[in-house]
Amino acid sequence: MVILLLASVWVSACNDAQKVNLDVASQLNMGQQEEFVYSIIRYIGHLPGKTNHSNKFDTAYNSYYTELAKRHQLRFYGEVDGYNYFIITRIAPSIQEKYVAIGGRVKFAEGSRKMEDFEEIFRTWKMPLPELLPIAEKLLQEAIAGQDLSKYYPENSGDEYIIEFPNSEVAYDKPNRVWVSTREDVMEQLYKIKEQTQRDSSMVDSLK
Repeated sequence: MVILLLASVWVSACNDAQKVNLDVASQLNMGQQEEFVYSIIRYIGHLPGKTNHSNKFDTAYNSYYTELAKRHQLRFYGEVDGYNYFIITRIAPSIQEKYVAIGGRVKFAEGSRKMEDFEEIFRTWKMPLPELLPIAEKLLQEAIAGQDLSKYYPENSGDEYIIEFPNSEVAYDKPNRVWVSTREDVMEQLYKIKEQTQRDSSMVDSLK
């Protein structure tokens, strides 16, 4: 019994030792955190207006993305093998206050903010923040360790809602750095709805 207990303690200690330091404050000051979020906001944030992924980098949208970055918060951060792994949260539409977590990694050229590689690994379902943060940290630790996260996908997680994307229909297109769906024209329909809402809003404003 004593041997088993010692073995259990040793395994637990090894697992803790293998975990990456993801504490943001111990690695980045507030200014660096804000700079990091802004450096990737065009990849993780919602598009402004009628913008698409081909023109979202136009400088005309700088002020929009500056404000958008302020509504995203870097929660976990770790540097491993030249990559900066991250969890960023933002508030989600909900009757109660809930957030989604975006987990990914980015590689910058040495000594600059020139992006060499970027990948979103997962996005979670919306959850209350106290529930979301430990789940997001666990997912990121497993991703860094190279573990398979597919057991958390909607089609595999049973009654638990953990990872929303990727799933059986939505995958991350790494070369283009966007989420894509196998369902025909799903994203196009979302853009059309968004544009129609903006047109309706403009029409109402013009009648005031």
